Amino acid sequence: MPKLYNTVTKKTMWMPSHYMGQFPFEEVVEEVVVAEVVEAPKVVYNPDAVDGDGDGLVQDGTKFQRPVSSKKKRKN
Repeated sequence: MPKLYNTVTKKTMWMPSHYMGQFPFEEVVEEVVVAEVVEAPKVVYNPDAVDGDGDGLVQDGTKFQRPVSSKKKRKN
């Protein structure tokens, strides 16, 4: 049995197939939306991360988030 929409009563119901196309019933077309799965970019630990927004944290929002180090690198 198809799912039909009664245009008079504004209700959707299951009806026998011989009602299809007859007033006041219209066949309900259900659109299936398939979303594409987008993988999140992999975040890796960056020992030379820079605090770009000045909030005192580097690699914000990741499992590697940490305070900005006050140590300066020694040049060899």
